[in-house]
Amino acid sequence: SPPASVMCDPSTSETANTMKCNHVCMGTSTNVAGCLLNAVARAVVHQSSVLSTDASRLKLSKDLSKELESKLCKVDTSNPRTLQDLSLRIEQFATSKKGVMSGLLGNTKDAVSKMENALVDSNAWAESERNRLAVKLVELYDSDFQAHCSKECANEDELFEHKMECRFLPVSCENEGCPESFALHLRDKHDSHCSFKLVPCTLNCNQIVMRREMCAHQVGTCSMKLMKCPYFDLGCVDPICKGVLHQHVTTNADSHLKMLWAEEAKVKSRVLELERWSAALAEDDDKRRAGLRAMNTGISMLETKHLDLEKEQTLAKQGHQKVEARVRGLEATVKAQQSEIAALNSKVAGLLKSFAQIAEQWHYCL
Repeated sequence: SPPASVMCDPSTSETANTMKCNHVCMGTSTNVAGCLLNAVARAVVHQSSVLSTDASRLKLSKDLSKELESKLCKVDTSNPRTLQDLSLRIEQFATSKKGVMSGLLGNTKDAVSKMENALVDSNAWAESERNRLAVKLVELYDSDFQAHCSKECANEDELFEHKMECRFLPVSCENEGCPESFALHLRDKHDSHCSFKLVPCTLNCNQIVMRREMCAHQVGTCSMKLMKCPYFDLGCVDPICKGVLHQHVTTNADSHLKMLWAEEAKVKSRVLELERWSAALAEDDDKRRAGLRAMNTGISMLETKHLDLEKEQTLAKQGHQKVEARVRGLEATVKAQQSEIAALNSKVAGLLKSFAQIAEQWHYCL
């Protein structure tokens, strides 16, 4: 009977007259189906405008999907073809639908993603049709048989036996909970990194855990998880496995007690040192307080002296102003007297001149 992991796939069916295996690599066909969906979504976005409705876009997608299928299925069977050629033709189709206004009305990447979701949700291009086309295209383009099988068999029994061991046989992962499916030849590769596979704990705790839960196990319940000893801060610095932590504490009780005594002695010494330091601070504080009081007294005396000096300065300023006023008055008096003296001198000069004239006339009369 076939293995339990063999999946039912329409691509594996054969007619009695062909006796030919037609298994296709599931991963490759799935990737091709995804590329087809993306190409049609891009083409719809390129061909749409701001006036396009959702209904018109879905209708356009149906026409474009038929056009894409028609173009991709037209191949020259006389020349070798590769899956890379298929990828290039799909890309060329999507690029050829670009218009002058493509990408100018918004983010094209977001619009394409939204269109892909709309195609899937509306079933405008059914997944079964995309997968059927993808399988057909893989068979058409994979001329070197890298992703599909075409072995011919002599009879049905031989064909059945081959299909059960064909490297492209679709199988599902045997690890409980894993939803992945792939070709038979990829089973070991998938198994080596499957997150649902049960594997021994890498810390050798003899537990079997799911690979995806390994980190949580090793930081949680793993008995080989390294932990700090409860007396780590006292000097027991060697990491201890969680499973033997209790045994370690019990076995090393004497050394842990010595660490406690040593730490207690350090604490007592530190307490004494702090007490001496506190007493010294209190003494220094008293001295500082006395110094501050003396400084306050000195400042008060200086402030009083400063007020006295300000008063004396005010009085001196007032006396200076009086002296200046007196001097200005004396200067005005001197100026007035000088004017009077000048006037008297002028009168005396006039009298002397008159006396001289009188004396001259007197002398002439004699």
